[in-house]
Amino acid sequence: MTPDQVRWYVERARRMSPGDAMTRVRDQARQRAWQRRRVRPGQTVAPVQARRPRPFPTTLDLALASEVPAPARAALVAAAERLRNGHWDTFGIERRDLVAPDWFLDPV
Repeated sequence: MTPDQVRWYVERARRMSPGDAMTRVRDQARQRAWQRRRVRPGQTVAPVQARRPRPFPTTLDLALASEVPAPARAALVAAAERLRNGHWDTFGIERRDLVAPDWFLDPV
C-alpha cells in the first residue's frame, strides 16, 4: 500500500461518525466469522441440526380446507407432487437437481 493510499484511508476514517465506524467494524467481523464457515468446492460437510425443534407457528382450522375450491386444491396437490418427484420451476427454468442441487448454478 502506498503512502497516498494510507493517507486516504486515515482521512476517510477521521471523517466517519462513530455509528458508521461501529457498523463497518461489525460488518467486517460478521464477514470474517462467515468466511471461516464457508464450504469450499469439493468439501463435504454434515448438515447443521437445529438446537430445538421449530414448529410451524400457524395452525389452520381444518374446516377451511372444505372452503378451498376443488381446482385450486388439485393444482396445489399437483405442484406438491412435482416437487416430491424432483421437479421445481424457478425463474421460468425447470430444475431437476433437488436431491443434490448446484447452489451456484445460474439458470439463465
